Amino acid sequence: MSKIVYGKEVYTTLEELVAPGRTAVLVVDMQNDFCHPEGSGAARGRSHQGAWRIVPRLASLLESARACAVPVVYCLNTQRPNALYLSPAELGRRMKKSGGDPLLWTIEGSWGHRVVDPIAPKPDDFIVLKHRPSAFHQTDLEFILRNLGIESVIVTGVGTRGCVESTARDAQSRDFYILIPEDTTASQRPEWYEAAILLMRTLYHWVGPSAEIEAAWAAARADAGAASAAARA
Repeated sequence: MSKIVYGKEVYTTLEELVAPGRTAVLVVDMQNDFCHPEGSGAARGRSHQGAWRIVPRLASLLESARACAVPVVYCLNTQRPNALYLSPAELGRRMKKSGGDPLLWTIEGSWGHRVVDPIAPKPDDFIVLKHRPSAFHQTDLEFILRNLGIESVIVTGVGTRGCVESTARDAQSRDFYILIPEDTTASQRPEWYEAAILLMRTLYHWVGPSAEIEAAWAAARADAGAASAAARA
């Protein structure tokens, strides 16, 4: 149950943290260029298998979220062919990371920029275009979440040590509760994933299997149904 700390209510249970009405799911960079076997990443020899493997579990989580009217926000890495969105410093960071490749992919309007088909956005979902690892950096993500009354964010997608962690860390600085369903995020290398998850367990409010979140939402739907039936009786 929640606790009163210095006169403030603090959520402590998973049920409180993911309660519909104050929770949103963020889907970070689940785009063809990063995740699809025919994407630009795979063509460059980068591993996409981990990202592709989490798609069914993430699809299930999103279906459960929508059933509870939990907002889903897709945060999409977005570039232009002329690297307009990339500063010299950012180009240098990317080239060091990749051994010289400026990593100009997920070009706006291209197939590679689109979300992979099995988890494609629905009409009521939100789309945020981002140009840096964090989905909060110079985007309208926080504006969307505040207007929806969101207190908790469930951060999913790729890569665990990069854009997912950057987004979660920025959410922490903005006073959101942060949940990481560990089977709905992936990295290029298993050791990068394991290291990131190890750190996330010490930093954020909840890290665990997505099925536990789905169970909490199922219970919330059942409770709402029972309350509605009682009111009609």
